[in-house]
Amino acid sequence: NLTHLYDREVFAGAIFQLNDSNMRNWLRNPQLEKPGSLMRLPQQLTEEEIDQLIAYMKTLRSVDESGQPLPTTAVLAGGSTVEPQE
Repeated sequence: NLTHLYDREVFAGAIFQLNDSNMRNWLRNPQLEKPGSLMRLPQQLTEEEIDQLIAYMKTLRSVDESGQPLPTTAVLAGGSTVEPQE
């Protein structure tokens, strides 16, 4: 469940600290990082796709550090936008 992902400190069943390095490794190969993981990728992600996914996932939080609600639109490389799913 990615709801408010970046409000958390850990991910993948609380195995990994939530930071860019761990998320990048996870998205490169979830099976290698956590054998038996149910997360399957239909194909290897490019580094640009991983960058875009991390940028999007960082929008999956409810508030910023000061407690203010965050906008719900992510701006990806190339200027396209993505609305989080409800």
